Amino acid sequence: SYVWRHHLYRGWLRMEHGAWQWTLGRQRIAWGSGRIWNPTDRFNPVQPTALEPEQKLGVDALQARWRYSGFGGVRAVFAPGRKAHGLSRKWALRWADTLAGQDVALLLARTGEEKIVGFDLTGNMHDAGYRFEGLRASGGAMGSYAQIVIGLDGTWRRDYLPNGLYLALEYFFNGARQGGQRVIDRVQALSRQQLGALAGYDLTPLWRLDLMVLADLEQTGLFFAPRLRWSFKENVDIELLGQWPGGRGAYAAFSPTTALQLKYYF
Repeated sequence: SYVWRHHLYRGWLRMEHGAWQWTLGRQRIAWGSGRIWNPTDRFNPVQPTALEPEQKLGVDALQARWRYSGFGGVRAVFAPGRKAHGLSRKWALRWADTLAGQDVALLLARTGEEKIVGFDLTGNMHDAGYRFEGLRASGGAMGSYAQIVIGLDGTWRRDYLPNGLYLALEYFFNGARQGGQRVIDRVQALSRQQLGALAGYDLTPLWRLDLMVLADLEQTGLFFAPRLRWSFKENVDIELLGQWPGGRGAYAAFSPTTALQLKYYF
């Protein structure tokens, strides 16, 4: 048996030699291109309903990376997991490169008993960007299922919007719908059909307003998450944020929340 315990948010040892890089320790492995949902992020999945979605916990893992060109490379990751914390043992192999102006990635992985095949595709279409991300899993307690994200995003500029209005629209098909059980190792939702939208605008160089809206298309539920950020000083941000659920379905279980957050960078 083996036991380890620590309270590090991030902490790792890294060695680089030529095109190779090895990293051991608590690290963030950020995979997937979706702006709201990332089904291929099986090491550090974060629910969009999290009060602080930018706080992405790391994972204790060994990662090896080989870069064969300026854009292309292969990564292999092994994480022993922690059964007591609901974290399964995982390994993954991911290839990523840029082909004909598009970022492409393929994923082979295993999470507990689940065998996973995934893909990721991003590119540009006129002034917007498109994203296509998904996976197919089999062999676990859920049986076979798919999770797919399709999204578009871009910045809309007009004379009356001189700073540019950022807009994103994303559809999430969730074949892994599962009751109210909390699952740590994958992005989850209580319905199969989810739609999300993001909007963001710099009111001034110091003030920014963002809004996320999630819609449960099966149970007509809604979830609003506005955020107003003020760059008070060069290294201090003050944010007023909220979470306001509406309608029926899974989002109805959330309580309306308003929070004030102070961030100090050093």
